[in-house]
Amino acid sequence: MSTSLYLGAEVSSRLLLPTVPVAGPVPPLASRSLPGPSRENLTANNGPWRILRTIYDDPKPTIIEESAETSPPPEPEVRPWGSETRLTLRRFQVQDDHPELDSSTGHLEVKVQLPARELTWHSEWDVHSDRMNFYYLFKRELRENGKLIRERKWQGTIPRDHQ
Repeated sequence: MSTSLYLGAEVSSRLLLPTVPVAGPVPPLASRSLPGPSRENLTANNGPWRILRTIYDDPKPTIIEESAETSPPPEPEVRPWGSETRLTLRRFQVQDDHPELDSSTGHLEVKVQLPARELTWHSEWDVHSDRMNFYYLFKRELRENGKLIRERKWQGTIPRDHQ
């Protein structure tokens, strides 16, 4: 059982996660972590990404994240009714030795500038797991000229018993 990340040019990029059996214990891993430390930079079709692998942390994670330091500030898209700016930061953490501990976190912000007001939608998420459960947290809020108009939060635990 292993987790694989494919970064393709001819074939689309994908993350292959292990299959967990419906009943019984999780089977042992078929491979060990790759040696490190090594750092590799790449550019995805939707922005700059950074891949980090280290042997110094325990457990030894591979972190895939959009690098805000190398991203230029987003340019507003001009529309007939105003302008729109989007900022997305995402982080995926995977571990060869413990695929059950993989996680995804991030946030999205959309600002719409209208003639008389500014609307901002902000979303945050955290999805992670352990051997027994998946955990999710999603928060969303809407602001008008900096004042909070609406907010909502979803949080829960999903058991890994496939029910």
